[in-house]
Amino acid sequence: MFRIAWQWDQLRNMKLGGNESATKYFQTHGGSAALASKDMKIKYTSNAATKYKEELSRRSALDAQRYGHSNDTGKGDTDPAQIP
Repeated sequence: MFRIAWQWDQLRNMKLGGNESATKYFQTHGGSAALASKDMKIKYTSNAATKYKEELSRRSALDAQRYGHSNDTGKGDTDPAQIP
C-alpha cells in the first residue's frame, strides 16, 4: 500500500489554494499572460506566482492561528496522515 505523509502546512495550502484561487489571483494581479503560458517555468516563476505564494503563506498563517492543527473533530492535534 502506498501511503503519503502530508504535513499540516501542505494540507492547509491545499485547503486555501488550488487552481481556482490561483487563477483569480493571477487575473486580478496582472498575471494573465503568465497564466496563459504553456511554459511552466514562466507560469510558476512569474511575478504574479511569487506574489500568490506570499499571499497563500499569509492566508495559511492566519488559518493556523485561527484553527491550529486540528482535523475539525474537536479532538485537537492529530497526525494529518491519519485523517481519512
